[in-house]
Amino acid sequence: MAKNKLFPIRDIGVTCQHKWSESDIFLTAGKTHGCHKGSSPSNLTLENFKDFHNTETKVRHRQQMLAGQWPDDGSCWPCRDLELAGGHSQRQHAATIPDMYPKELDTDPTAVVVSPTEIEILFDNACNLSCIYCCPSLSSKIESEERKFGGPIIVDSRVDYFKEPGSFKQLLPLFITWLDENYENLLRISILGGETFIQPEFWKFFEFIKTKKNKQLELSLISNLIIKQNVLIDFCDQNYQLIANNQVKKIKILASADCWGPEQEYIRYGFDTTTFKTNIEYLLGRKFISLGLHSCITTLSINSMPLLAKQYKEWSKLCNIEWSLDITSPVDHVLSPVYQDYSLFEKPLRETLDILETIDSEGADSAHRRITGIIKQIKNTPNDIDIQNKMLYYLTELDKRRGLNWKETFQWLHQHYQPQII
Repeated sequence: MAKNKLFPIRDIGVTCQHKWSESDIFLTAGKTHGCHKGSSPSNLTLENFKDFHNTETKVRHRQQMLAGQWPDDGSCWPCRDLELAGGHSQRQHAATIPDMYPKELDTDPTAVVVSPTEIEILFDNACNLSCIYCCPSLSSKIESEERKFGGPIIVDSRVDYFKEPGSFKQLLPLFITWLDENYENLLRISILGGETFIQPEFWKFFEFIKTKKNKQLELSLISNLIIKQNVLIDFCDQNYQLIANNQVKKIKILASADCWGPEQEYIRYGFDTTTFKTNIEYLLGRKFISLGLHSCITTLSINSMPLLAKQYKEWSKLCNIEWSLDITSPVDHVLSPVYQDYSLFEKPLRETLDILETIDSEGADSAHRRITGIIKQIKNTPNDIDIQNKMLYYLTELDKRRGLNWKETFQWLHQHYQPQII
């Protein structure tokens, strides 16, 4: 495949490069899905593991997209809804990333059984944070909390991949065997969390990576950066050698933060802004590490997004930092801002865009497009009183579990809803 070639079927139907190139694997739950949004899982077994990229569900999704139909199970509705509102979706963004599509499309543009180029892997749910929009399968802290209090506060359409006894032990050897046989054909391996740096399985996997060589491979991992700096230093030292020896093309760390200050520490419960700032500034000094920022946008985070944008501006002076932003999923999540009145967010969103417009970088331009699209989606989605009331109930009950007070941390939101709060 020639270099700098875009997804060749990007203009056919509603095709998505992610659906053709990417597979996400949850080893502890024995599940796989075809997009990082994490819906429509297929079961993985000892018998079908080698076909994880071409499950019946994934092939059906590709066929439907080629025919101009969004997948019938709601798995792509976040992108669909954003595009219908006039925004720029992850599907559209994926089409701009060159040299990532499966090689089969060079000879057969209608191929729906293809080889993956991107693997996203979740080894475990071990995590040191309890983000308020997260779930047990992605956070051991939330798993323990829900076990203590008898389950979730609100039930929505979130697909939660609970651990299946024995799944990890059975599937890990199959994954390592597959990876060993297909390693040279991969373009990206992403490690999901939980918190990557506190998971023993990640470090075992990293030892495997150190024995391999693939000059076209990007190794990416997500971290909340609430870790001891000596762990980060050790990781960077080892990766310097990997890059110097041409064993990988790029090492990328996506640092997770949604906003800044006390609101951020409430949303990502257990977060410490000082620790995060110290660690991200250390990474900014390691030029061989590619650094990105990832934000999950909720009703609670938008008010202090300008504070994060100011931090992002300072960090961008040292290098071009990608800033990816997504509205929390699933589509009926009680913390989704699309069901709120836009007037609640107009000022901080405008401030955030104003700051981004002062930054001359591809990362800032991309973030500006994403936020502009999200604004359109919020404006064009009707208010949903039922979801708003569920949000207020959820926050009040969550405070009882954690000994917090959302009304003090988010006084602007309390003031907005005060007539409804008993």
